[in-house]
Amino acid sequence: MVRDYAAQVTRDHNRVGDRQFDGLRAHFSETQIVELTLRITLCTFFNKFNDVMMLEMEDEAAIFHHETAKPAEHKPIPSKGK
Repeated sequence: MVRDYAAQVTRDHNRVGDRQFDGLRAHFSETQIVELTLRITLCTFFNKFNDVMMLEMEDEAAIFHHETAKPAEHKPIPSKGK
């Protein structure tokens, strides 16, 4: 449920519906839903900002991502020299 909500917020925040909020309300308080939404949108902001500014991942994050990504998602770790 939280994963689906995060995916919807990230994909198309204009299409988050009452049904999703009702599902969240069954498990979380309004305050928790607000915090969850803040965290999702903040991560989305950082990802988009970094992409636009063409910022590379820090070495530690790139290594972690490379080691934990699903096989279809593996991408070469960019070197700082490029």
